[in-house]
Amino acid sequence: MTETKTAAAAPKAPRAKTAKAAEATVSAFPNFEAFTMPKMEIPAVTREMAEKSIEQAREAYLNTDLPKRFARYHQNPDSAFWGWNDIWLNPEFKFWNIEAYLPKIRCPILAIQGKNDEYGTLAQIQGIQRIVPHTKLCIIDDCRHSPHKDQPEVLNKTLVAFIQKLNETSSTNA
Repeated sequence: MTETKTAAAAPKAPRAKTAKAAEATVSAFPNFEAFTMPKMEIPAVTREMAEKSIEQAREAYLNTDLPKRFARYHQNPDSAFWGWNDIWLNPEFKFWNIEAYLPKIRCPILAIQGKNDEYGTLAQIQGIQRIVPHTKLCIIDDCRHSPHKDQPEVLNKTLVAFIQKLNETSSTNA
């Protein structure tokens, strides 16, 4: 019989630290509403799906070998996991938005998203391009949230072409 851990079994110290960090991140922007613009907001259906999968990830972290697998890639797996998990499940996070910062961006932008991304919508990167017109969009077919896994060849070709164009532009401006 497999032992099932409960939420009480979550590591207290690292989680407490990351929960405080999550609260600090949220509180660093006292007027979340001022940054929120409906055009970039994640639709409720997508948000609910993302939150549900993040809640499932929390259960997996508590009840499977996921912490050991995280340890292969993170020096402090508890901090990495709980920092991500806690901020996404924090009710204040749904108001987080970067639109107010976008007009200040002057450098070239390549916004990449899988057409079947389960955590975001194309409206988000299209919103970036709407605010920062020099943004180049790359929408990858047959791709979810991880283009480097789902379509590595397409991603690599896109990145190489983008960087080559940057190099050509900087050469002609030198």
